[in-house]
Amino acid sequence: RRTASQSFYHGRDDFARLAAALGDAACFAHVLSGNVVVSTELVLLSRDHAFSFLGGTESSAFPMRPNDLLKWEVIRWA
Repeated sequence: RRTASQSFYHGRDDFARLAAALGDAACFAHVLSGNVVVSTELVLLSRDHAFSFLGGTESSAFPMRPNDLLKWEVIRWA
């Protein structure tokens, strides 16, 4: 959407490897519209902190503001 360099594009396999390497030090948070993930975020975790690392939102879902909901719910959960 913002013409980022190809190095910023990651596939499912990249995230699976990263999640496996991080184990309990990371989790994924998602917002669904029906059965479709419209916003997601990889959250890095320590004993005392949670850090929003990588995320994305389907542009067609922007009017629903799912990223705002995602951030709010991750903060509440953490």
